[in-house]
Amino acid sequence: TIASVDVKQGDVVAPNQIVGKLSLPDLENRLATARLQLQDMERNDRSAGSDMAAIAGGMRAQLGRLQAERRQKAALVQRGLLTSQVLISLDQQITNIQSSLLQSEIGRGDRGSRVGDKRLEVLELEAKLESDSVIRSNFAGRVVAVMAGPGQQVRPGDRLLTLESESEPMRFVGYIPRIEGKKVAAGLEARISPSNVRPEEFGFILGKVTSVSEFAATPEELKRTLSNDQLASKFAESTPFQIFVAPVLQEGNKSGFKWTSSQGPPITIGSGTFCTVQVVVERRKPISYVIPSVKQTLGL
Repeated sequence: TIASVDVKQGDVVAPNQIVGKLSLPDLENRLATARLQLQDMERNDRSAGSDMAAIAGGMRAQLGRLQAERRQKAALVQRGLLTSQVLISLDQQITNIQSSLLQSEIGRGDRGSRVGDKRLEVLELEAKLESDSVIRSNFAGRVVAVMAGPGQQVRPGDRLLTLESESEPMRFVGYIPRIEGKKVAAGLEARISPSNVRPEEFGFILGKVTSVSEFAATPEELKRTLSNDQLASKFAESTPFQIFVAPVLQEGNKSGFKWTSSQGPPITIGSGTFCTVQVVVERRKPISYVIPSVKQTLGL
């Protein structure tokens, strides 16, 4: 879900710039849960550490007394006043206490290790949320359209912005029905009629076909290019080939393009404008169409 869009129409965007943020409830909940678990573990560790420190202090004091007692009785054993059985009993008590102290240290290390692992988990989730929740632009350009807004559900690959390059020349994208696609080739003349211009008044933009796709465009490609599911579905019915058309430029025109008549309209043709494209695939003199008709009529 989109949380915010941080650019608006007309803004200039740089590559890798953050242009929006996403709300990721699952990841946010995982991070919140991990933080609470870490707080509990740290609190329990402090409490257990305090209790264990007191117990360990008592055991060390007892260990010191037993070791002092052993030294005294060892001297008596050497003088033959006591049997060695007394020392064996004291050694067993000393060993038990040392073992308990060692287990206490190991337990404290295990608790510290678990707390450390949980801290690492929190840091990793924080880094993932910071990385995955931002939307970055892969390209530079000027924002000509914002396609989605806060609260809208999006999936990977969905279009958020339409950018217009400030350095590359404009080109037109067209779709030719499959049955006509094989007639179109790079270099052919094209005439473009923007939807916001009356061709009977201003004519057409002149252009040339620069490339034709080898295979028909898929429905997914049509949706990405057109950003209109209904229009993409309609185009997909004809299994179209994609073509690119470079317009002929002409300085002095408001639009910057050369038109078939007049100086063109007093408006700018911006990115995202829907157009009709006509491609000239053949030129014949009108008489060439009349002669076959006459021959057929005369039965020649």
